Amino acid sequence: MIIRQWAQIYLTPQGSQEDDGPEGYSPVRHLAAAAFPRDCKNKYMLMLTAYMDETGHSQDQNSKFNGMAGLMTKEENWIVYEREWSKILKHFKIPYVHMSEKKLFAAMSDAQKKDLSRCVWEIIKGIEALPIGSIIPMDDYRPLEDRLSVNIVDPYYLAMHDCMRFASVFALRGPFESNTDLRVALVFSDQVEFKHEGLRMFDGVKKAWADEMKIDLIDSPIFRDMRKVTPLQAADVVAFEIYKEFDRVYYQRDRPPRYGYERLEETFETFRNPLLGRIDLVMYHNKHTLGDIVSACERADRTAAYWEKKRTKKDETQDRV
Repeated sequence: MIIRQWAQIYLTPQGSQEDDGPEGYSPVRHLAAAAFPRDCKNKYMLMLTAYMDETGHSQDQNSKFNGMAGLMTKEENWIVYEREWSKILKHFKIPYVHMSEKKLFAAMSDAQKKDLSRCVWEIIKGIEALPIGSIIPMDDYRPLEDRLSVNIVDPYYLAMHDCMRFASVFALRGPFESNTDLRVALVFSDQVEFKHEGLRMFDGVKKAWADEMKIDLIDSPIFRDMRKVTPLQAADVVAFEIYKEFDRVYYQRDRPPRYGYERLEETFETFRNPLLGRIDLVMYHNKHTLGDIVSACERADRTAAYWEKKRTKKDETQDRV
């Protein structure tokens, strides 16, 4: 599973028993014990983090992109990841990885930063995790913001909705329905101001998707500190690379893709299906997709208003009778 080349080069001599380390306390195992029934065989955990530009908030008028991304794989893969990631942090003498906190890497040379990036991507690719995400260009969002805000309070929730939707494809009803004993737990990087609305939104989409999905197989979102639950740090790396690539495509096409995004492209390729092609579960929004959302929401609002008016007239008629 985990490609061990980085460990052999940077951490311990090849074949050393120190390489596996002690079991110790595992936040992932702790979360899994709370989220999944004991007899569930296939426990998938989707680790997600928002990326709101270096400005730090979607409402900042200087922000160029907002979004969310992460990785989904089995619980046992995350436990292996957790062990290997802690070794990277120890070797490079950093408390955690958060891509927008440049001070974490300020003491590193360019060669050390490249080594760190290579180690990080070896682990991400090695745990066979499926990237999931959504990114929204604010130059396309802002002209439609007044109309979008009627149904979408913040772009954060649009990205969250997309990620929840992608995570739920494993619980679809219909011809592709699976009888596999599978459950999905959603773990979000803690965003205090969005937590309550995020939980409320999840309850809403559960009702909306009840007919097409076995929504009971997807547990309510859990919000945790990325500094303590290390898989959220890998989610942060993925979100950062998607943001950087979108920035390149929109504003700097003459520049080549970053090393991290090229590794992410390789990860997408590992999920290629003979019938469906490459499985790319990242929603890249633009003015057209956002315009479609506005049209769909306004159409639904008109329909709801029409039937509400019909019901009101019917009630008034019955009252007169």
